[in-house]
Amino acid sequence: MAVSHYNQALALKIEFNDRYSQASTYHQLGMVAQEQREWATAVSHYNQALALKIEFNDRYSQASTYHQLGMVAQEQREWATAVSHYNQALALFIEFNDRYSQASTYHQLGNVA
Repeated sequence: MAVSHYNQALALKIEFNDRYSQASTYHQLGMVAQEQREWATAVSHYNQALALKIEFNDRYSQASTYHQLGMVAQEQREWATAVSHYNQALALFIEFNDRYSQASTYHQLGNVA
């Protein structure tokens, strides 16, 4: 049901050429796929979200997507990829002085180690 609603929202955002808002919907679709352990779908949606966030230079929002990509890689035991994504997220959280989010990312890096 959630996927259906997100896809409807995405279709409308595409229809109205609201590319910036599409990023959050792709991110949510990634989260649903991640919860369903559909790894390739999750990565695809997160990468679409990330591309849009990069396009609009939304650096702070990129951090959460990198973090989620790290979690997907970690679930698949792709350690080097997970560390790379977590480090990208961490660098952005540090850049924006988001100390609370830094803690979560450091925690995940500890889990991978």
